Amino acid sequence: MIKDIKIVDSKIPTNLYEIKKFEQLIDAKLPEDYEQFLLKHNGGHPTYNSYELIESLPDTNSDGINWFRPLGKEYRMNLERDYNVFLNRIPYQMISIADAPCGNRICLGIKEPYYGKVYFWDHNFEAGAIKDLYENFGIEIAMKNTGLSAREIINYGDEPTFKNVYLIANSFTDFIDKLKPYEDE
Repeated sequence: MIKDIKIVDSKIPTNLYEIKKFEQLIDAKLPEDYEQFLLKHNGGHPTYNSYELIESLPDTNSDGINWFRPLGKEYRMNLERDYNVFLNRIPYQMISIADAPCGNRICLGIKEPYYGKVYFWDHNFEAGAIKDLYENFGIEIAMKNTGLSAREIINYGDEPTFKNVYLIANSFTDFIDKLKPYEDE
């Protein structure tokens, strides 16, 4: 069972009909715990908004969450919009469900073997961005800014991969359980 957390600025709770329409759009069934979250909160700002990752980022093992996306086209920033915006940027096995600081995303696995797991997606290393950096500024700048080797940069590619995706939790429930107050280091 998912723990009760305080969410501010939640939208009107969604319903099963809207969830089923979204599942048709993404061609996947949402995990039960996330579905329950949408039925209760449908987006909003969690007051506990910091977490530690299972797979650490290159420079840290923790990050934050700004805003869970609501379901419903009546909201300007919503799950449907995020799905369409990130369709060719995030691996197809997951969807964006929340904003993380600096333009990064919190994603939920919707296809095996990632189903139900929660991930951090780092937009700085998304497909195409590395190639653009290299083509616009040269290999030395790209290597310095990414920490990647010349071979890795040249072979990075344009298709979304898991090179910039990091595991946060093995389920949405575990993710909610991990949330804690932000502590300035």
